Amino acid sequence: MAGAALPGFQCEARQQPEMVFDWRRHDVRDVVVEHKVFAPSPEAATYGRHLPRRWRDAAPEDFTWRSLRFAERAASTAVLKDVYLAGIDGVVFDSQCRVYLTSHDEEVRYYQSLPPPQAVATAKRIPSAINLVQVWGLAPYHIIAEMMAKLHLLHHVWSQDESIPFLYGGPGRSVPLVKELASSLWGVASTRLVDFRNIGMLRVARLHVADWRLLDSAGKPKRDNGTLYHYLPPRQVLRDLSAHLWQKWPRAGGGHSSSLLWLSRGGKE
Repeated sequence: MAGAALPGFQCEARQQPEMVFDWRRHDVRDVVVEHKVFAPSPEAATYGRHLPRRWRDAAPEDFTWRSLRFAERAASTAVLKDVYLAGIDGVVFDSQCRVYLTSHDEEVRYYQSLPPPQAVATAKRIPSAINLVQVWGLAPYHIIAEMMAKLHLLHHVWSQDESIPFLYGGPGRSVPLVKELASSLWGVASTRLVDFRNIGMLRVARLHVADWRLLDSAGKPKRDNGTLYHYLPPRQVLRDLSAHLWQKWPRAGGGHSSSLLWLSRGGKE
């Protein structure tokens, strides 16, 4: 993605895009104009089992885990000013060839998603959008746990302005599930849901993003080395989402639930 011939682009000196993982950097504040981090409370800063556990049927002298406690992620919301959204995984970049990484980190197919210069020059412009495009964005688990969690975190934005569209997409086929949950859980009209796969690239004046990261002791996001369970929303976010589900899908007569939904975060819970 070379930008030397594109008006307004400042990519001439770059041999490759610059990856921005920490959105708090001072030199990107012209783009990340709003950024709020919701750190877990001290009592919720870790999760998992308090006592070590042996492998099943292991002898007492066999190896045991020293700890099954894991650090919790911090949720965040952000507004990015005048950025581009492109590709199957929804890569976000700006006019200085800076690519804004999300919690999915290296699983995103950046070089497959980054567009050629001519596509950048002709990208359609829109005033604002909610970004729901991500890795495996249309797979059932990721819709229920991740997409719905992002709708919850950004509720204060889209509920106040019905003109803001929702951009969804990514690998998978469960588009009907997206529309059903957005409507039944959040009252979002189908006319606000835009299939980004049919577009491929947009230039957005104000892109609203929700995400979650594992932070170090200084509050800096950690990189995903394959063990961070990047797709797991924070436990408190899932609890809030679960409470919202029960409000929208109340119990039927006789004390039994008319709908059953189990939200799990995989093997580290």
